[in-house]
Amino acid sequence: MDLAGQQDNGKSDKDTEFRRLIETASIDYIDFGCSKGGSLAFAKTRFNGHRGLGIDIDQSKVEKTIAAGYDAIRYDIHDIPDEKLVRFVVLSHFLEHVPGNADVKDFIRKACTISNEFVYIQQPYFDADPYLFERGLKLFWSDWSGHPNRMTSLELWLVLRDLKEEGLPITFSLHAYRLIPDSSDPRIHPLASPVNQFDYTADVHPPKDQFVQFDNNVFYELICLITLPGFDHVEQLKKLRYNRTIIDSSGNMNTSLELRQKVHLVREIGRRMLEKLKDVFSIVGIGTRK
Repeated sequence: MDLAGQQDNGKSDKDTEFRRLIETASIDYIDFGCSKGGSLAFAKTRFNGHRGLGIDIDQSKVEKTIAAGYDAIRYDIHDIPDEKLVRFVVLSHFLEHVPGNADVKDFIRKACTISNEFVYIQQPYFDADPYLFERGLKLFWSDWSGHPNRMTSLELWLVLRDLKEEGLPITFSLHAYRLIPDSSDPRIHPLASPVNQFDYTADVHPPKDQFVQFDNNVFYELICLITLPGFDHVEQLKKLRYNRTIIDSSGNMNTSLELRQKVHLVREIGRRMLEKLKDVFSIVGIGTRK
């Protein structure tokens, strides 16, 4: 379905069509910027979604989502009626593609306005960019032309704070997922790597020091949970995957490594060391040599 092409003077009709779609299809969650449908699948499993609707302004992505077996329409998020429509909204790896901060704020406000329970945001982790830059390194997603909005946790917090001060009745917390303990991780590139790359490969990309241990927080993803009045924030957090809380729902900052992050760090370092030992000593399995 393509509701984006209707004329502006048919706004009321457009709203009615959108409401009818949500009701007749028993849609209980919406994915902003559905891409290929992966986030719809994620939300269905992680948050017990019944039936999701993907929204994108790119018709080719809508078609890919439909081909993957999910419902999707070409639609402008700004045009969604400002009323409670679904249980929750997902913005998964979406905001980094939005070039303007005004749109970012509008999209988050819209998501909160139409949700009855919560809004879930996940995006690449950009907080570590200055730290890595000083060491001649970068995360590959921080050098993508398709990521004009490299929003840090501070910038996201500022948007959420302003929305709350403007009267939006929300509770929110920020978290980080999947620690990167050292420069051997394939997501880490040397600065000399070209733009728009994926995982680092030694025989393709410029050389990098793979033995730099990070003494600062470097993660894969920034996670944000926003809950609406009457919905339990703490209980919903139990369904999220994260390794560190940056700021909790009471506004308390966490400036140190949490226990779960320390455990993850030790495991990651141990795994990396074992892999390096296997390379050095040609170990096929633990305690077994070729």
